[in-house]
Amino acid sequence: MRERMGILLKFWGTRGSIAISHEQCKEFGGNTSCVSVETNDHLFIFDMGTGLRDLGLWMMQNAKKKAHIFVSHLHYDHVIGFPFFQPAWTPDFHIDIFAPCTKNSGSVENFFNNLLMSPPLFPIDYKDLNSKKKLHESREGLILELNNDEKIRVHGITLNHPGGCIGYRLDINDHSICYISDHEHGTTSVDEKLAKAIQGADVMIYDATFTPEEYLNKKGWGHSTYTEGIELAHKAGIKKLYLFHHDPSHDDLHLKKIEEDAKKIWPQVEMARQGKSHKIK
Repeated sequence: MRERMGILLKFWGTRGSIAISHEQCKEFGGNTSCVSVETNDHLFIFDMGTGLRDLGLWMMQNAKKKAHIFVSHLHYDHVIGFPFFQPAWTPDFHIDIFAPCTKNSGSVENFFNNLLMSPPLFPIDYKDLNSKKKLHESREGLILELNNDEKIRVHGITLNHPGGCIGYRLDINDHSICYISDHEHGTTSVDEKLAKAIQGADVMIYDATFTPEEYLNKKGWGHSTYTEGIELAHKAGIKKLYLFHHDPSHDDLHLKKIEEDAKKIWPQVEMARQGKSHKIK
Protein backbone atom coordinates (compact mmCIF):
# COMPACT_ATOMS: atom_id res chain seq x y z
CA MET A 1 0.00 0.00 0.00
CA ARG A 2 1.28 3.49 -0.87
CA GLU A 3 2.09 5.87 1.94
CA ARG A 4 -0.48 8.66 2.05
CA MET A 5 1.12 12.08 1.67
CA GLY A 6 -1.85 14.11 2.86
CA ILE A 7 -2.61 17.51 1.33
CA LEU A 8 0.19 19.94 0.46
CA LEU A 9 -0.49 23.58 -0.45
CA LYS A 10 2.27 25.59 -2.15
CA PHE A 11 2.48 29.19 -3.34
CA TRP A 12 4.32 29.58 -6.66
CA GLY A 13 3.20 33.16 -7.27
CA THR A 14 1.64 35.57 -4.77
CA ARG A 15 1.76 38.94 -6.51
CA GLY A 16 -1.09 40.75 -8.26
CA SER A 17 -1.24 42.86 -11.43
CA ILE A 18 2.36 42.46 -12.64
CA ALA A 19 5.42 40.42 -11.76
CA ILE A 20 8.25 42.25 -10.00
CA SER A 21 11.91 41.45 -9.30
CA HIS A 22 14.10 43.39 -6.90
CA GLU A 23 15.96 42.97 -3.61
CA GLN A 24 13.02 44.19 -1.55
CA CYS A 25 10.58 41.45 -2.65
CA LYS A 26 12.59 38.31 -1.86
CA GLU A 27 10.59 37.16 1.17
CA PHE A 28 7.11 37.34 -0.34
CA GLY A 29 8.03 36.88 -4.00
CA GLY A 30 7.45 38.61 -7.29
CA ASN A 31 5.64 36.05 -9.47
CA THR A 32 1.95 36.55 -10.18
CA SER A 33 -0.84 34.28 -9.01
CA CYS A 34 -0.24 30.53 -9.02
CA VAL A 35 -1.04 28.05 -6.24
CA SER A 36 -0.83 24.26 -6.19
CA VAL A 37 -2.59 21.69 -4.03
CA GLU A 38 -1.06 18.21 -4.18
CA THR A 39 -2.62 15.03 -2.84
CA ASN A 40 -1.59 11.41 -3.11
CA ASP A 41 -3.51 11.01 -6.37
CA HIS A 42 -3.99 14.49 -7.84
CA LEU A 43 -2.40 17.85 -8.57
CA PHE A 44 -4.65 20.91 -8.61
CA ILE A 45 -3.42 24.30 -9.82
CA PHE A 46 -5.13 27.63 -9.22
CA ASP A 47 -4.33 30.33 -11.76
CA MET A 48 -1.63 30.52 -14.41
CA GLY A 49 0.37 33.64 -13.54
CA THR A 50 4.13 33.83 -13.96
CA GLY A 51 4.57 31.37 -11.09
CA LEU A 52 3.24 28.62 -13.38
CA ARG A 53 6.57 28.39 -15.18
CA ASP A 54 8.43 27.24 -12.06
CA LEU A 55 5.59 24.88 -11.16
CA GLY A 56 5.82 23.36 -14.63
CA LEU A 57 9.56 22.76 -14.27
CA TRP A 58 8.92 21.06 -10.93
CA MET A 59 6.29 18.84 -12.59
CA MET A 60 8.77 17.84 -15.28
CA GLN A 61 11.47 17.00 -12.72
CA ASN A 62 9.10 15.00 -10.51
CA ALA A 63 7.17 13.14 -13.24
CA LYS A 64 3.82 14.72 -12.36
CA LYS A 65 2.03 13.78 -15.56
CA LYS A 66 -1.47 15.08 -14.87
CA ALA A 67 -2.99 18.27 -13.50
CA HIS A 68 -6.30 20.08 -13.20
CA ILE A 69 -5.93 23.85 -13.62
CA PHE A 70 -8.58 26.30 -12.39
CA VAL A 71 -8.38 29.85 -13.73
CA SER A 72 -10.11 32.62 -11.78
CA HIS A 73 -10.36 35.08 -14.69
CA LEU A 74 -8.58 36.04 -17.87
CA HIS A 75 -6.58 39.12 -16.89
CA TYR A 76 -2.91 38.99 -17.88
CA ASP A 77 -1.52 38.40 -14.40
CA HIS A 78 -3.56 35.19 -14.06
CA VAL A 79 -2.88 33.59 -17.47
CA ILE A 80 0.45 34.90 -18.79
CA GLY A 81 2.41 31.92 -17.45
CA PHE A 82 0.61 29.31 -19.56
CA PRO A 83 2.61 29.69 -22.81
CA PHE A 84 5.75 29.00 -20.73
CA PHE A 85 4.29 25.98 -18.89
CA GLN A 86 6.57 23.15 -20.03
CA PRO A 87 4.11 20.27 -19.43
CA ALA A 88 1.75 21.83 -21.98
CA TRP A 89 4.40 21.24 -24.65
CA THR A 90 5.10 17.63 -23.65
CA PRO A 91 3.20 14.71 -25.25
CA ASP A 92 2.75 12.46 -22.20
CA PHE A 93 1.17 15.14 -19.99
CA HIS A 94 -2.60 15.35 -19.39
CA ILE A 95 -3.98 18.79 -18.55
CA ASP A 96 -7.59 19.77 -17.83
CA ILE A 97 -8.11 23.55 -17.78
CA PHE A 98 -11.21 25.13 -16.26
CA ALA A 99 -11.69 28.83 -17.04
CA PRO A 100 -14.59 31.28 -17.19
CA CYS A 101 -15.66 32.81 -20.47
CA THR A 102 -16.71 36.45 -20.78
CA LYS A 103 -18.56 38.64 -23.23
CA ASN A 104 -15.24 39.89 -24.62
CA SER A 105 -13.36 36.57 -24.65
CA GLY A 106 -16.10 34.46 -26.19
CA SER A 107 -15.78 30.77 -25.42
CA VAL A 108 -12.91 29.30 -23.44
CA GLU A 109 -11.71 27.68 -26.67
CA ASN A 110 -11.70 31.05 -28.43
CA PHE A 111 -9.67 32.64 -25.66
CA PHE A 112 -6.91 30.02 -25.73
CA ASN A 113 -6.86 29.51 -29.49
CA ASN A 114 -7.30 33.06 -30.77
CA LEU A 115 -6.37 35.44 -27.95
CA LEU A 116 -3.84 34.06 -25.46
CA MET A 117 -1.74 32.02 -27.88
CA SER A 118 -1.79 33.41 -31.39
CA PRO A 119 0.26 35.92 -33.42
CA PRO A 120 1.19 38.68 -32.92
CA LEU A 121 1.16 38.14 -29.13
CA PHE A 122 2.71 34.66 -29.29
CA PRO A 123 4.36 32.88 -32.24
CA ILE A 124 2.89 29.40 -31.64
CA ASP A 125 -0.80 28.46 -31.60
CA TYR A 126 -2.49 26.70 -28.69
CA LYS A 127 -3.55 23.87 -31.00
CA ASP A 128 0.11 23.07 -31.68
CA LEU A 129 0.90 22.23 -28.05
CA ASN A 130 1.78 18.54 -27.73
CA SER A 131 0.15 17.69 -24.41
CA LYS A 132 -3.20 15.96 -24.08
CA LYS A 133 -5.29 18.94 -23.05
CA LYS A 134 -8.96 19.66 -22.51
CA LEU A 135 -10.74 22.97 -21.96
CA HIS A 136 -13.79 23.34 -19.73
CA GLU A 137 -15.93 26.33 -18.78
CA SER A 138 -15.89 27.37 -15.12
CA ARG A 139 -19.12 28.59 -13.57
CA GLU A 140 -20.85 28.90 -10.25
CA GLY A 141 -21.65 25.55 -8.63
CA LEU A 142 -20.17 22.05 -8.94
CA ILE A 143 -17.69 21.85 -11.82
CA LEU A 144 -15.62 18.76 -11.00
CA GLU A 145 -16.24 15.54 -9.11
CA LEU A 146 -13.72 12.71 -8.76
CA ASN A 147 -14.23 9.52 -6.80
CA ASN A 148 -11.44 7.02 -6.19
CA ASP A 149 -9.34 6.68 -3.05
CA GLU A 150 -9.99 10.39 -2.55
CA LYS A 151 -13.39 12.05 -2.76
CA ILE A 152 -12.88 15.30 -4.67
CA ARG A 153 -15.35 18.13 -5.26
CA VAL A 154 -14.62 21.51 -6.85
CA HIS A 155 -17.23 24.27 -6.75
CA GLY A 156 -17.06 27.61 -8.54
CA ILE A 157 -17.96 30.75 -6.59
CA THR A 158 -19.00 34.07 -8.16
CA LEU A 159 -16.71 36.94 -7.09
CA ASN A 160 -16.93 40.71 -7.56
CA HIS A 161 -14.26 41.86 -10.03
CA PRO A 162 -14.33 43.92 -13.26
CA GLY A 163 -15.11 41.58 -16.15
CA GLY A 164 -16.13 38.76 -13.81
CA CYS A 165 -14.18 36.31 -11.68
CA ILE A 166 -14.65 32.83 -10.25
CA GLY A 167 -13.35 31.66 -6.89
CA TYR A 168 -13.00 27.97 -6.09
CA ARG A 169 -13.69 25.64 -3.19
CA LEU A 170 -11.72 22.40 -3.33
CA ASP A 171 -13.01 19.64 -1.05
CA ILE A 172 -10.73 16.63 -0.54
CA ASN A 173 -12.48 14.04 1.62
CA ASP A 174 -13.25 16.02 4.79
CA HIS A 175 -10.79 18.88 4.19
CA SER A 176 -11.28 22.00 2.11
CA ILE A 177 -9.32 24.90 0.59
CA CYS A 178 -10.92 28.04 -0.83
CA TYR A 179 -9.17 30.19 -3.44
CA ILE A 180 -10.66 33.69 -3.43
CA SER A 181 -8.44 35.79 -5.65
CA ASP A 182 -9.58 39.14 -7.11
CA HIS A 183 -12.68 39.99 -5.12
CA GLU A 184 -13.98 43.35 -3.97
CA HIS A 185 -16.10 43.24 -0.83
CA GLY A 186 -19.16 45.42 -0.37
CA THR A 187 -21.81 43.93 -2.67
CA THR A 188 -24.12 42.34 -0.12
CA SER A 189 -25.65 39.66 -2.34
CA VAL A 190 -22.24 38.48 -3.58
CA ASP A 191 -20.65 38.62 -0.13
CA GLU A 192 -23.45 36.61 1.47
CA LYS A 193 -23.24 33.87 -1.18
CA LEU A 194 -19.46 33.83 -0.83
CA ALA A 195 -19.61 33.40 2.95
CA LYS A 196 -22.03 30.51 2.53
CA ALA A 197 -19.93 28.83 -0.18
CA ILE A 198 -16.73 28.84 1.89
CA GLN A 199 -18.36 27.91 5.19
CA GLY A 200 -16.16 25.80 7.48
CA ALA A 201 -13.15 25.52 5.16
CA ASP A 202 -9.75 24.64 6.58
CA VAL A 203 -7.99 27.29 4.50
CA MET A 204 -8.96 30.45 2.64
CA ILE A 205 -6.58 32.23 0.25
CA TYR A 206 -7.92 35.77 -0.01
CA ASP A 207 -7.35 38.90 -2.09
CA ALA A 208 -5.78 41.44 0.28
CA THR A 209 -4.26 43.72 -2.35
CA PHE A 210 -4.91 46.97 -0.50
CA THR A 211 -4.63 48.23 3.04
CA PRO A 212 -7.88 49.67 4.43
CA GLU A 213 -6.43 53.17 3.92
CA GLU A 214 -5.47 52.49 0.29
CA TYR A 215 -8.88 51.02 -0.45
CA LEU A 216 -10.61 54.34 0.27
CA ASN A 217 -9.18 55.76 -2.97
CA LYS A 218 -9.46 52.53 -4.97
CA LYS A 219 -13.07 51.49 -4.66
CA GLY A 220 -14.27 49.80 -7.81
CA TRP A 221 -10.85 48.40 -8.69
CA GLY A 222 -12.01 44.88 -7.80
CA HIS A 223 -9.82 44.12 -4.78
CA SER A 224 -10.09 43.84 -1.01
CA THR A 225 -8.17 44.27 2.26
CA TYR A 226 -6.81 42.13 5.07
CA THR A 227 -9.42 43.44 7.51
CA GLU A 228 -12.25 42.35 5.21
CA GLY A 229 -10.56 38.98 4.75
CA ILE A 230 -10.40 38.45 8.51
CA GLU A 231 -14.02 39.47 8.93
CA LEU A 232 -15.10 37.04 6.21
CA ALA A 233 -12.98 34.26 7.73
CA HIS A 234 -14.64 34.77 11.12
CA LYS A 235 -18.10 34.85 9.58
CA ALA A 236 -17.51 31.63 7.62
CA GLY A 237 -15.66 29.69 10.33
CA ILE A 238 -12.38 29.48 8.39
CA LYS A 239 -9.51 27.88 10.30
CA LYS A 240 -6.54 29.50 8.49
CA LEU A 241 -6.32 32.61 6.29
CA TYR A 242 -3.58 33.39 3.76
CA LEU A 243 -3.44 36.97 2.47
CA PHE A 244 -2.71 36.95 -1.26
CA HIS A 245 -2.45 38.97 -4.49
CA HIS A 246 0.12 41.39 -3.07
CA ASP A 247 0.19 44.85 -4.63
CA PRO A 248 3.38 45.27 -6.73
CA SER A 249 4.17 48.49 -4.85
CA HIS A 250 4.27 46.67 -1.49
CA ASP A 251 7.82 45.58 -0.65
CA ASP A 252 8.82 43.06 2.03
CA LEU A 253 8.88 45.63 4.84
CA HIS A 254 5.42 46.87 3.92
CA LEU A 255 3.97 43.36 3.74
CA LYS A 256 5.56 42.39 7.07
CA LYS A 257 3.91 45.40 8.69
CA ILE A 258 0.52 44.43 7.23
CA GLU A 259 1.01 40.87 8.50
CA GLU A 260 1.85 42.15 11.99
CA ASP A 261 -1.26 44.34 12.03
CA ALA A 262 -3.41 41.45 10.79
CA LYS A 263 -2.09 39.04 13.44
CA LYS A 264 -3.02 41.51 16.17
CA ILE A 265 -6.63 41.08 15.03
CA TRP A 266 -6.46 37.30 14.47
CA PRO A 267 -3.40 35.07 15.00
CA GLN A 268 -4.52 32.53 12.36
CA VAL A 269 -3.71 34.85 9.46
CA GLU A 270 -0.49 34.79 7.44
CA MET A 271 0.90 36.48 4.36
CA ALA A 272 1.30 34.12 1.40
CA ARG A 273 5.00 33.68 0.65
CA GLN A 274 6.22 32.52 -2.75
CA GLY A 275 7.93 29.12 -2.52
CA LYS A 276 6.48 28.22 0.85
CA SER A 277 4.56 24.96 1.36
CA HIS A 278 1.91 24.23 3.97
CA LYS A 279 0.69 20.79 5.07
CA ILE A 280 -3.09 20.86 5.40
CA LYS A 281 -3.33 17.43 7.03
